[in-house]
Amino acid sequence: MNGAVGHAYPSRLTAWYTVAIMTLLYVCSFADRTVLTMLVSTIQKDMGAGDFVMSLLLGPAFALFYTLLGLPAGWIADRYSRRILVAVGAVLWGLATMGSGLAANYGQMALARLSIGVGEATLTPAAHSMIADQFPPKRLSLAISVYMLGVTIGNGMALAGVGLLIDGAGAIIRALPFLEGMRPWQVVFFMVAAPTLVLAPLVFTVRDNRPKGGWVHEAAADEAPFRLSAFLSKYWRLLVPYFLGFGITSIAVNALIAWIPTYMGRHFHLPMAQVGLGYGAMTFIATGAGQLLWSVIVDKLYAGGARDIHPRFHIFTWLISAPAIAAAFVMGTPLAFLVLTGLFFFFTFAFQGYANAGLQLVTPPRFRGRMSAAFLAWTMLIGMMVGPTSVGYLTEYVFKDPLKLGVSLTIVVLCCAPLGMLSLWIASRQTLALRAREPAQALDPNLFPPGAEEAAA
Repeated sequence: MNGAVGHAYPSRLTAWYTVAIMTLLYVCSFADRTVLTMLVSTIQKDMGAGDFVMSLLLGPAFALFYTLLGLPAGWIADRYSRRILVAVGAVLWGLATMGSGLAANYGQMALARLSIGVGEATLTPAAHSMIADQFPPKRLSLAISVYMLGVTIGNGMALAGVGLLIDGAGAIIRALPFLEGMRPWQVVFFMVAAPTLVLAPLVFTVRDNRPKGGWVHEAAADEAPFRLSAFLSKYWRLLVPYFLGFGITSIAVNALIAWIPTYMGRHFHLPMAQVGLGYGAMTFIATGAGQLLWSVIVDKLYAGGARDIHPRFHIFTWLISAPAIAAAFVMGTPLAFLVLTGLFFFFTFAFQGYANAGLQLVTPPRFRGRMSAAFLAWTMLIGMMVGPTSVGYLTEYVFKDPLKLGVSLTIVVLCCAPLGMLSLWIASRQTLALRAREPAQALDPNLFPPGAEEAAA
């Protein structure tokens, strides 16, 4: 029998405590990586960098190592201590964020961003795997969506708080003589990194509810091992469009995240502190509400028999958010712009929770760390490599006008919408086709043992 048989889910309190600790670390990770977007103009002045060069810091410099290290991190999460993996990674990215504050030139800043990617690559594969081991399928979308609120909260804190942080950094520099000569943006990186290093040890208070036997030591089961290659071979027609559709969404998401603060500063002539408060509040409210609302709705529809709801629901969100973005960049006031971009963040940016849950539901437990890492690596790689850089390239080399940043953003997002919807429609049809052939359980008898969900309800 599969190692999942007889697996006991922990109490809800234990399960949600795991989600809470992992979410706090995810908040720190996103604050550490996002704060740079609010410091672009200041760093450009100090380092003499153009839009395209800065886009490399915002995207590829982080995404490259985040992606390359994510896959081995998933492999480690499937075999060894997930708590040690997360703790080591958290310390590494916290120290690398501090290293960003020590950067004296562009090359040193790029090295620090690469190192942040290395550390943060350890978190989500282990977190998704641990959470999926502690929640029954019908509650998984909500649990992972709460974890994914780390994106919203981390972004919101980095965006809304950067003005206060810069003011605080200035006061710290004046109070501590040994910091004389440092720029406020450099001290900001130290301030943002500190919570990560404080929270890292709390990982060891989390229960690692890894199922015994089965998928930890694959050959221990009394059946022939069900290998990852066999799973991929069987379900590639579903997995390829699923990965592609959500990856295309990630391009649009990362383009907007990276450049909206700069756009608002240039187009509406607003100081970054004011941009941060307005934009940060919008993303916090819109994305947070979307993450929780859509996860509950998707869970209920899935429990009601809509087994293709995870890709199909995302098609619906694009139908609303794409026209909203088209209208946002012709608005003449910051409020109207934020309301319309808020629709995108509410509907389409909030995809990570149910997208990752949908993948976990079709992945045998012994492969969850690796598949989560692969999905995260893919969405991060294509999103951060293509999103920010395509916008920077269009603005600097095609339009040759920094004031055309809004046009570049509109083009990138509206190109993503139809391609993403088509890919997810194919994924939805493949899900239904597999269900028609294998109706007994989610998609494969290796996924969840008969009666396990009911026993945990």
